Amino acid sequence: MIALELRGIVKKFPHTTALDKVDFDLRYGEVHALLGENGAGKTTLVNVISGVYSIDEGEIYLDGKRVLISSPRDAQKMGIVSVSQHPILVESLTVLENLALALERNPRDRKFRNEIRKVIERFGMRVDLSKKVWQLSASEKARVEILKALLRDGKIYIFDEPTSLVGLKDRDMILRIMRQLKESGKAVLFITHKVDEVFEIADRVTVLRKGKKIFTKKVSEVSKRELLEAMFGRYFEDSERKCSDNTLRSQEREIVLIVEKLYVKDDSNRLKVRDLSFNVREGEIVGIIGPADSGQRELLEAIARVRNIESGKIIMFGKDITRLRSSDVRKLGVAYIPDDRLSIGSALSLTVRENLIMRDLDIFTTKLGFYKYDDKHLRNILTLVGLRDDIVDVPCADLSGGMIQRVILARELLNREIKLIIASYPTQGLDHETTKLIHDMFISLRDKGCSIVFTSEDIDEVLKLSDRIMVMVDGKVIYEANKQDVDVSELREMLA
Repeated sequence: MIALELRGIVKKFPHTTALDKVDFDLRYGEVHALLGENGAGKTTLVNVISGVYSIDEGEIYLDGKRVLISSPRDAQKMGIVSVSQHPILVESLTVLENLALALERNPRDRKFRNEIRKVIERFGMRVDLSKKVWQLSASEKARVEILKALLRDGKIYIFDEPTSLVGLKDRDMILRIMRQLKESGKAVLFITHKVDEVFEIADRVTVLRKGKKIFTKKVSEVSKRELLEAMFGRYFEDSERKCSDNTLRSQEREIVLIVEKLYVKDDSNRLKVRDLSFNVREGEIVGIIGPADSGQRELLEAIARVRNIESGKIIMFGKDITRLRSSDVRKLGVAYIPDDRLSIGSALSLTVRENLIMRDLDIFTTKLGFYKYDDKHLRNILTLVGLRDDIVDVPCADLSGGMIQRVILARELLNREIKLIIASYPTQGLDHETTKLIHDMFISLRDKGCSIVFTSEDIDEVLKLSDRIMVMVDGKVIYEANKQDVDVSELREMLA
C-alpha cells in the first residue's frame, strides 16, 4: 500500500530550481532509498515532505488523500517523522531534557522515562540520558536524534543521511533500526549518497540528479554502475594509485611533523589523547583510523592549534608550535579541514566569496583593513574544485553540504602554498564524485611534496590513500604499518 505520493513537485530558490517536476512514492513495509550526488535535491525533497519547505507546484498525497504540509508540526501530526543528518538538540540541556522538550513531556514523569527505556531496549541502543548534549560525540548525538524520532511512533520515517557522521558500529545499528521499522510495517525513506548501502538495506531506489528524477527501480534489478551513471551522468572508475614506491621515497625525506608524548582533553574535560607520539615525513600521507570518539578529532585539532594541549610537544618544520595560534600555524603552510563543515568549517550566513577569504585575511586585506581580493582568482579556484564561478556571491547557507566542502577545499588548499594538510574526516557525508575530487587533490599534492594527515572510519579509503596507516583506540595508537605491510584481515578485526 502506498503511504506517501508526490506528483510534479517543484521547489525554486533565488539561484536555482532545487526540484523540477519530481514524482515519488513511498510504500508501507519497505525501505526506499533516495540517492543522488551532493546538491541533487535530496534534502530539499525531505524538507518538502517534513513541512520545512512549502512547494511551488505539485501535489502531495498521504494514504491516498491530498494533503497540505505547511509546517513540521503538521507533518508530525500526520505521522511523518524525520531524523536529521545534523541533530537538532539544545547543547546546554541533558539528553533527557532534550527528549522531553521535543516531545512536550515532563522529564520528571516516570511514565515518560519508562517509555524511553522500552524504546532503547527494543531497538538495542546505547544512550546516556544524564549527559549534557555538548558532552556527546557526533555518534552519540546521532543516537539521541534517532531515539527522539522513535519515541514519536510515526507511520513514515525519513532518515536523512543518518550514517554519514557516525562510526561503523552506529552505522550498523542505524541500518538494523530501519529494518526493524520496515518489518513492523512502517514506511522508511532512506536518503544517502553511498551506493553500497542501497544494496545492503533498500527495496527500491530513486535517483535524483540536478533536481530531476532520473528513475525509480527495484534494487534487485539495478547495478552499481547503473546507479553511478544515473547520479552523475557518466561512470568513472575510482582513482587507484599505488603508494608503495612513494613510501620508500618518503622514508628518505625529512620529517616535517613531530608529535611527542601528547595529551589532549575534549570539551567535557575528559582525556582523549594519551601519551601519543608519531612523525610525518615530507610527501607522505598518514591515515588514522579507529572506532568513533577515540580521540582522532581532538588529536587533529591539537595539531592544527584549534584545541589546547595538556602536555607534550608538537614540532612542525623544525619549529615548536605547541603554544602557537592556529593563524600562525597556517602561515607556515598548514591547511586544516575540520570534520564539522557547517558550524566550524564555514560561516553559513556569509557569501562564498567571504568564506574563501576569511582564513587568509593577511593575504586579502591591506594594512588599513580593506579587502584587496582578486575576484578572478576566487572564481578560478571555485572552478578548480568543480563549482560554478557565478556562486561567488551566494550565501553558503544556500549550498548543499558537498558544495560547502568544495568551498572549504578551495579556501584551504588553493589560496596559498600548502606544505601540510590536517584533515578530519574530509569525505564524511560526501557523494562519490566529491570524494573522488578530494582523493585526487590529496594524491596530486602529495606527489608535489605536501604531507597529509587525515582521519577516516572508511577502511577502504584509508587503504587507498595512505602511505602509512595508524589505528587509534581510546586515545592511543595500537597499530602502525606502511600500506604494503598491512594485514587487511587483522586491520578489520581491530576495528570490529
